[in-house]
Amino acid sequence: MKLQTILLLLPILLSALVSCDNSSSFSPSMDADDLNRIKFPQESDFYVFSADGQRRYGAKVEAWSADSIDLRYVSNYPGVIGNENTTGEILLNRKPMTTHRVAKADIIASKYNKRSANNPPGKVILPTLNDGQPLLVYDINRYASLEDMKIYAKDTVLEQTVSEIIEQLTLPLSTEETIGLIDSNSRLYFDTLLSVATSEDPTQMRQYIQSAAYPEAEYCILLYTKYVFLPSYNGRLPNSTKLLDQFTSLYRLISPGMWSQDFIGKEVNIEEVFLTGATTGEANLNANSNIIGEKQFSFQKDVTPTSRHIKFKVHFNQEDGEWKINLPSTYSYLYRQLRVISHNPNQNWDKQTGTKGEESYRELVRSEVLQSNPEAQINPQLVY
Repeated sequence: MKLQTILLLLPILLSALVSCDNSSSFSPSMDADDLNRIKFPQESDFYVFSADGQRRYGAKVEAWSADSIDLRYVSNYPGVIGNENTTGEILLNRKPMTTHRVAKADIIASKYNKRSANNPPGKVILPTLNDGQPLLVYDINRYASLEDMKIYAKDTVLEQTVSEIIEQLTLPLSTEETIGLIDSNSRLYFDTLLSVATSEDPTQMRQYIQSAAYPEAEYCILLYTKYVFLPSYNGRLPNSTKLLDQFTSLYRLISPGMWSQDFIGKEVNIEEVFLTGATTGEANLNANSNIIGEKQFSFQKDVTPTSRHIKFKVHFNQEDGEWKINLPSTYSYLYRQLRVISHNPNQNWDKQTGTKGEESYRELVRSEVLQSNPEAQINPQLVY
């Protein structure tokens, strides 16, 4: 009797074994961290789904029960490929959203294998995404704070505006014609620059320079302001409004950023534009250098050998419904060039690396300042 029972159950047992073997060979198991996030979800959990490992879709945990999770996502979202993240539009919350309940068992059974080119269809279906076809779990991310999460979302309006702003900055337009392109933080920045430059405390100036995001750019502007612009008044400074107006004209002559005479005529390629918040944006740009191939530094035998394209990043802010450029962020154009000079043997003839580009740039600035005002006496604390 026992033998007969075993013989009757044998096909069922073999079928179960084959099923388990096939499952384990094609669907990798969830790691301990992901299993923990599925079993014990939090509202700061974000899922990344994909069917092919290329196009990705994002979803945020909204609620949960013992055996299911409610996922919230952008309705009819086309998915992203490349650098754009999957959380941006969810955090912006500016498009129609869908919330859909998914069984935890289906999530666990739908792990995407990043090491394999052959993944079976998943069991997670999110209506309006991926044409309603099954998806696999590509990643599960738990964030400490939603407020600190980075947003990278494409936006056609911002892309067009960035293109228009950059085009105007490269045209031979007057200060009055282009000042409306810069954000309010940049105008406050001008006030700060003048305040620091008029100070008689060189320690304050050096601290300000060295604490800046792009110290060499600030060094250039402050030295010109301190030792060329302000001395031209012979101690009789106009009122603050007039002084600021006249300073903006000087700024365009000396700025190592994009709002400058030196940037006029530049061919600028816009590589990528992202929203980084509801009213903030970022553009990855590419422009021909204005130092490499143009300037000769003290440690070089000759002018830097060849001009080259420089990749840099610029920030934008939306104010009263209009997008404006943030000028200090455009100093990344100078920063990237100095980094190339310091670390690229083709630009650094004796192949020493480190901060040579930055040190020699400061030396070059001092030389040009003294050429503009031979009577200037640069404070020793600013010679480094």
